[in-house]
Amino acid sequence: MLRTQFGKAGLGLCAIAVPLLIASCSSGTSGTIASQPPVSSTPLTSAAPAPSPTTLPPTPTPTPSPSPSPIVLLSPLTGLPEPTPKPVLVVKLDNTRNAQPHAGLGSADVVYIEEVEWGLTRIAAVFSSAIPNHIGPVRSARITDIELL
Repeated sequence: MLRTQFGKAGLGLCAIAVPLLIASCSSGTSGTIASQPPVSSTPLTSAAPAPSPTTLPPTPTPTPSPSPSPIVLLSPLTGLPEPTPKPVLVVKLDNTRNAQPHAGLGSADVVYIEEVEWGLTRIAAVFSSAIPNHIGPVRSARITDIELL
């Protein structure tokens, strides 16, 4: 008995829902196409006279714009003009009394001095514009150098 009541209720619900669904999907306009008003066959007349030709003043010739100047590349480390970008080389140098004098340190674009342990310091020399033939005394890099660079 419960099955028949639910079946009848479901059938009644479908009978109401399907027409509502179809009505909501329609565009709401009738299927007739509105006709356009007939085109009149009387020619339009112009009350204004045709303009007479006038002489125009000569147009000035445009002056040529100056060509843009070539872009000059600057070194990010020195600020000096650099014709072609070069790779950067960082070398860690010892900075104890026994390790002095340093070779090639004068050619470095940037020099960092950092404390490593027990008051000892190391030098990180950054070379880009000029790399010397001899650099030394070279030491190993440290984990802290990653933050430096």
